[in-house]
Amino acid sequence: MCYTQNREEEGRGEHFPLMQMEIEWGFGGMMIRKYGQSHPLPGAAVQPDPNLDYKLLFNIIKEAGDPNKVSPGFNHVARTINVFEGAGYPLERMQIVAVVHGKAIDSVLNDEQYRKKYSQSNPNTDLLRQLSQAGVEVYLCGQSMIEHQYDQSMISSDITLALSALTVLSTYQLRGYALMPD
Repeated sequence: MCYTQNREEEGRGEHFPLMQMEIEWGFGGMMIRKYGQSHPLPGAAVQPDPNLDYKLLFNIIKEAGDPNKVSPGFNHVARTINVFEGAGYPLERMQIVAVVHGKAIDSVLNDEQYRKKYSQSNPNTDLLRQLSQAGVEVYLCGQSMIEHQYDQSMISSDITLALSALTVLSTYQLRGYALMPD
């Protein structure tokens, strides 16, 4: 597939190639399977810098909007991992932290609690397991948990309870983590 850009030259529209490359659609050998679909673009600008250690912080506050769907925030984390891996970046040099709070809190309920609330298993369970296995540290805001009248026994075992999203966000940014937009 070839991407092109329209450019006016001498009064007529012409197409000029931006890059010539084959694009492989799908998941290929991506680390996080079935989630975070990405597409390798080896000729694209701003590839991950192999000389940098990436420290990324995700603020997950949006709900999926449908109890059958995966959290868009967790899918965004998976895509980030898959994009970096697809570009050949050594993932052992990447540190990822996510904090869940607000309307996203149901996405970290364990299957038993999710089933009680939505009559089905939590669609995020497999993704949370894969993120944990990839070394992603996922925190739950303890203040949100209490406000939603949940307790820690209702939460996925792949999640770490934090005092608050406020403390996670401020602490990790002061430690040099880049805050990734939701």
